[in-house]
Amino acid sequence: TIGYISPDFFTHSVSYFIEGPLARHNRKKFRVICYANVPKGGDAKTARFKQMVGEENWRQIETLDSLECAKLVEKDRVDILVDLAGHTANNRLDVFALRQSPMQMTWIGYPNTTGLPRQAMDYRLTDGYADPQDTSQKRSEELVRLPRSFLCYTPHLPLLVVAPLPAIANGFVTFGTYNG
Repeated sequence: TIGYISPDFFTHSVSYFIEGPLARHNRKKFRVICYANVPKGGDAKTARFKQMVGEENWRQIETLDSLECAKLVEKDRVDILVDLAGHTANNRLDVFALRQSPMQMTWIGYPNTTGLPRQAMDYRLTDGYADPQDTSQKRSEELVRLPRSFLCYTPHLPLLVVAPLPAIANGFVTFGTYNG
């Protein structure tokens, strides 16, 4: 059983990187549970994730305290618990500190150390680009370098129609910026 904990199971940048792996888990070999720390119930993407793993494997945890959430993970008998937030808003590193799963790791949402002791967080999934072999950066987790990239982007569907490049008609490049 693999459990994913995230506040970003909605239309958020992390969702574009977890969608592919969630969709492609072999359901005959692995039970996948999503622990959604998503406020206000989420959106259409939340509903799609819930459908992917099944209602019986979806847990809304935003109202649970650390101990309640840890007990839920224990009750679900999760073998591998994966953090998808790190030190970003609404993370649940508090649950990882209570160590309810034999293997715990962090991935995607914060590509740096959690700083949790090794007794709480075993691994951080990364690659040789984000963390070269000769890196001297401090970390508390053991790095597991995936062979090509630790990210797997799934684009928004349907794809947007892209207009012709204005530089072709103008004969020059126009730069723009938006700072909302």
